[in-house]
Amino acid sequence: MSAYRLDDERAIRVGRLVEDWAKSGLLTPDQRDVIAPQLAVDLRRTNNYLRATLFVFGGVILQSTLGLMAIMLGGLLDETLGAALGLAAGGVCYWLAMQLVSRYHLYRFGIEEVAALSAVGLTAVGAALLVGGDWSLTIGLSTAAGVFAALFIHFGFVYAGVFGLVALAALPFLFGDSLVTQRLGAVMVLVLLAATARLNRVEDGDEYPGDALTIIEAAAWLGIYLLVNLVVSGAISPLDRASTFHWITYGGIWILPAAGLWLALRGRERPLLWVAVAMALGTLLSNKEYLGSPRYEWDPIVFGVFLMVIAIGLRRWLAAGDGGMRHGYTASRLAASDKARIGALALVSAAQVEVPVAQSTPAADPGIGGGGRSGGAGAGGSF
Repeated sequence: MSAYRLDDERAIRVGRLVEDWAKSGLLTPDQRDVIAPQLAVDLRRTNNYLRATLFVFGGVILQSTLGLMAIMLGGLLDETLGAALGLAAGGVCYWLAMQLVSRYHLYRFGIEEVAALSAVGLTAVGAALLVGGDWSLTIGLSTAAGVFAALFIHFGFVYAGVFGLVALAALPFLFGDSLVTQRLGAVMVLVLLAATARLNRVEDGDEYPGDALTIIEAAAWLGIYLLVNLVVSGAISPLDRASTFHWITYGGIWILPAAGLWLALRGRERPLLWVAVAMALGTLLSNKEYLGSPRYEWDPIVFGVFLMVIAIGLRRWLAAGDGGMRHGYTASRLAASDKARIGALALVSAAQVEVPVAQSTPAADPGIGGGGRSGGAGAGGSF
């Protein structure tokens, strides 16, 4: 059960859209002033800067309190008592987050978020210490994933849902010795989670919680791509171009962006669209490394020109449609919030993987050091 009313969650999201439309000139100030009072909610909110400040200071206070307790009980602590204290402290932090929301009506205020996230770490560590042995890490990750899911369901923290995906995807790497099997297991976990998110958001569409599940699905797509792209996730396992799995994943890094773009464009799913574009850029950037081709100094220039040609062609194609759009898509930037996203995407497209660069070796000048017959540069030679 969610800690916030469904109508409040939806009103907050519509309010953000209204503010964005007003900044973009799609709504006049008078229209904004008429709509905004209808979206008022009885929740205490703050700006992102103060939210981050409260998050940091709240975390310092919580960690200092827990550290003081650990010092006071230092001589008495063993694994069993440490596990009990970790689980108890995690429960207290979760209860504190619930009280801050239910009693003081805080919404993304920073303090309740750090309390809830502290509950994840404390509970996971407590569960791992309680079990001990070879299964401690498995139990810890499973517990963390479960608590992250609880935070997403109860408080609506989308980032908690994403962290839960990461924890679940990490579990297959704790079993078996085959890196291929571990990767495939993690991919299957993320595919299952992406499908579950898509099925559960069909009825809600762009309304909450459908919009949150759309982000979860997009994050799962990104995780699948990172696992399939052996160049991007090369720290997990080295490239082996002689293996069949290498070339299967090479096909996968081309199929995933295409499938993501098709689904995103068909369903007008913006988070998945941004992820699909990022995947396409990742494929273009890692293509040479996959094939084992040498990189040159002019590669970024060629890549930039290639992207410019695609962007100009796509823009002209959209502008040539009726009303400057095709199938509901336009090349014009309508919302002011798109500017930050485009800037972030530009940073991704500018990234280059550090690989050895093939350099040509200049031919030696025969006039330098030539003509010597006794080991010197001309010593004993004829002048």
